[in-house]
Amino acid sequence: MTPLRQRMLEDMQIRHLAASTQRAYVEHVARFARHFGQSPAVAAVTAIAISGQLWVMLRFGILHGTLILLISTLVGTLPLTSDVSAWYAGRGLIAVGLTLALAIWSFRHALGGRKVLEGDFLDG
Repeated sequence: MTPLRQRMLEDMQIRHLAASTQRAYVEHVARFARHFGQSPAVAAVTAIAISGQLWVMLRFGILHGTLILLISTLVGTLPLTSDVSAWYAGRGLIAVGLTLALAIWSFRHALGGRKVLEGDFLDG
């Protein structure tokens, strides 16, 4: 028995849950882990990250959520290095360049076409 399952069973016993409820909970957690192909602890972190991205999409719009998903995928999968002589440096530079381009576009879009340092912009 894994330490995580043992801890889960102990917590359910402390809360005086019925044996059938405990079996059902353990079975559902096992199905959850099998679905993601990871341990329940890692799968839970993945599920939390996905639910956070879904919240951003619902709260701020589909474009923002899509951009966050794109950037997190790029940064998470492409190798980043400060050694530009490395064979994989080009891929990381593309990810950084794309991230900067999206940030500049988002900043310009947020200003609504106004100039950045317009006369009263800094005054509030």
